[in-house]
Amino acid sequence: MKGYDMFFTDRDVKDGMECNVCGQMCDVTRRVNGPTSWGESVGHGSHWHDEFRCPNRDEPWHKQALELLMEMEKTNSPSLKKIMDKDLKDIIKKKEVIGGWHKSFCI
Repeated sequence: MKGYDMFFTDRDVKDGMECNVCGQMCDVTRRVNGPTSWGESVGHGSHWHDEFRCPNRDEPWHKQALELLMEMEKTNSPSLKKIMDKDLKDIIKKKEVIGGWHKSFCI
């Protein structure tokens, strides 16, 4: 799965990263020692890295935008993508959840 709103890089490789959902500059924590994948976690592994997280990551509107973005990537319909893109832009601009979506559906 590609990174959307949280990223790991080798130490001091990137000055900054933008959220792939809302475009906000991510907060960075430098020189973290820990796992960066499920496999590494299960294997009790760790390594030094930098961690980038979108400051909006836990906001309900951001979670809705992420779900919509993931749905856009799944569909093969250009017309549905166009409709979803309009909704996505509205969510990001207003920073509000739009109708019919409930936070219990969050990832």
